[in-house]
Amino acid sequence: MESGVQKMTGIILAGGQSRRMGRDKGLIPLNGQPMIYYPLKQMKELCNEILISSNSKSYDFLGFKVIPDLYPGTGPMGGILSCLVQSSNEINLVIGCDMPLVTAEIFRHLIRLMGTAQICVPWHGDDHYEPISGVYSKSLADEMKSFMEKKSFKLPDFFKITLFRALPVKEIYPPLHDNYFFNINSPSDLKKAGQIV
Repeated sequence: MESGVQKMTGIILAGGQSRRMGRDKGLIPLNGQPMIYYPLKQMKELCNEILISSNSKSYDFLGFKVIPDLYPGTGPMGGILSCLVQSSNEINLVIGCDMPLVTAEIFRHLIRLMGTAQICVPWHGDDHYEPISGVYSKSLADEMKSFMEKKSFKLPDFFKITLFRALPVKEIYPPLHDNYFFNINSPSDLKKAGQIV
């Protein structure tokens, strides 16, 4: 086991339909390597298990278990739930495949703050959270499933009924800039990310 790796599961969300990009977003090259390699590197540094949330076989070559949605068409919450059910660990780190700038250190901050909470995510203030850059407990899978069966799929709404903690981004040190949570949804976003990376 690599130094620093703990009994945690890294969940990479790669199930988006990517209409604006025209293909599996995580496989689009970013500075010469598939975009999914960036969050994958961070998860390898922290976790002893990695799951990829996707309904496509395109990610099989990575050598990690690919988890299809239990409830197709339900967005990030559906991907998170499907992976929590399959996870071997109580602590699960969730990251989108299109967020190449989120670092392992951000997850370390979240883990330290989490305590007895079931979810901990970065928070910019008001209702602006980063729900797909967070820490989720496997123990809330049943609660999430019940929530989704009511046709509710918005993660911030789910936070309100769970043991939840928010990490104010302004309290993270060294200070973060907005680019850390930049996600890629279009060719212009890809170009910008390439310049940042």
